[in-house]
Amino acid sequence: MSSIDGCGFRRSAGSFLLFMALCLLAGCGGGGGGTTGTANNNSTVTPSNESVGTPGNGSTGTTNDSTGPTSNGGTGTTGNDSTNVSVQASGSTLYQANCQGCHQPLASSTKLNKTAAEIQAAITANTGGMGSLATLSAGEIQSIADALKTTEAIPSFNTTNSDVFQLNGSAVLSNNNIRLTPNEQYTAGSAFLANPFTLGSNFVFNAYFNFTLGAGGRSNRHADGFVFALQTVSSKAGATGGNLGFGGIKPSFGVEFDTFKNDGNNDPDNNHVAIVTNGSVQHAAFAPVTPSVTMSDGGTYHVWIDYDGATVEVHMNTTNDRSTSSLLLAKAIDLKSIFSTQYVYFGFTGATGIDSQTQDVGAFYLTSNYQTGGFSPAP
Repeated sequence: MSSIDGCGFRRSAGSFLLFMALCLLAGCGGGGGGTTGTANNNSTVTPSNESVGTPGNGSTGTTNDSTGPTSNGGTGTTGNDSTNVSVQASGSTLYQANCQGCHQPLASSTKLNKTAAEIQAAITANTGGMGSLATLSAGEIQSIADALKTTEAIPSFNTTNSDVFQLNGSAVLSNNNIRLTPNEQYTAGSAFLANPFTLGSNFVFNAYFNFTLGAGGRSNRHADGFVFALQTVSSKAGATGGNLGFGGIKPSFGVEFDTFKNDGNNDPDNNHVAIVTNGSVQHAAFAPVTPSVTMSDGGTYHVWIDYDGATVEVHMNTTNDRSTSSLLLAKAIDLKSIFSTQYVYFGFTGATGIDSQTQDVGAFYLTSNYQTGGFSPAP
């Protein structure tokens, strides 16, 4: 181990003890908060379905929330509460100040994937005098471990793993799924990783999830859809606001799965997939595509989203076999131009308007160890 100054840690006694515990035994780590981005609290949100006309689902000139609460239209906050970010940011700062000189920056740390149990065991065993760090809470130790993760693997959601996600607004745990919205009018929900996920310097990732869009509202009409989203605002973003719950979250990147035609958003139909950025579901920059399946038919669909540092690809299938999936999108985009930090919240937002549907996510896999071809065979 290099000298104290070489490892770059603070000279206070508390910092020295933290440095010794993490560097010598458990591996230097820190919460994955990093720079949190700009919180967009109280921004004016564009309604998700604001075209003037007769409510409906899919016909030209229709609207889905011309009236109703601001949870899915009108002016309202986007739910970008910065609570939870400060804890993670302090962990990241500790890593950078105390361990980075020995173990490289967090994103490329030589101690990646150290678990909370391993860190706690080092403290409990008092190896090298580390018992003095027994005052660290379980939450603080878990935050360190979360920052060092390179993979999340959740084949289904239950009470033992659902706390990996922060559920907001209408989102609840339901039958081993995260249900973003019930089949009720004017609801909005989101689910984001409770702690930021650390991406590499080129932001590459592979993600897989499956979803089911269930019963529809009036005359079985379906709305609005959901977004697979990356953002740096907060684990509590997207609980309210329009635009599929994505409205006003900035900076952000997402892929929308939209089941309602909003003329004001340049939607081509009531069944399309599109790239969206910075809290807007307008389609000026990225043209939407229409999949061969009807996403709101109650079936379970499997999705792979892969980013190699330059191009994002979106595949979909009716089974979890990626080799037979359809390539829906392949678009060039620079995520580094959107985000100023490598510590990113992954998750989902969803909303309903005057028309509605249940919107369930049933599995989630994520890695920053990029694999060409994504998760194949599928999780």
